Amino acid sequence: MILSSDLQEIIKSQINSIPTSGSFIQRSIINQIDPFIPFAIVLSGIRRCGKSTFLFQLLNKYDSLNYLNFEDPRLVNFDLTDFEKVEKIFNFDKNNSNIYFFDEIQNVEKWELYIRSLIDRKKACDYYRF
Repeated sequence: MILSSDLQEIIKSQINSIPTSGSFIQRSIINQIDPFIPFAIVLSGIRRCGKSTFLFQLLNKYDSLNYLNFEDPRLVNFDLTDFEKVEKIFNFDKNNSNIYFFDEIQNVEKWELYIRSLIDRKKACDYYRF
């Protein structure tokens, strides 16, 4: 479990460190991704193949700031119940986006239960990677 105030600071610092679109080689497939389908979108691949870079390009394209990278050591005690706090923080920012971008979400035990609940509530489409 993690404190909401700590989680808010972590999210803010991660968002502020997202590279801008000008620092990437643009991938042509990015225009084929529809984040508004009623399913989770999983981006998987071998290590160091550019999954996070692709994720950053999507973040820049859709102007979504609903992003959380679970490889951050400050999130080592994050558990399933903390997703509710994340959702409140995302909604508090009122960025009018129901698209959530999660990087390395598999680091959270039972993460798939939360993603399924989002889809069932038709709350969001989610990008996450392995």
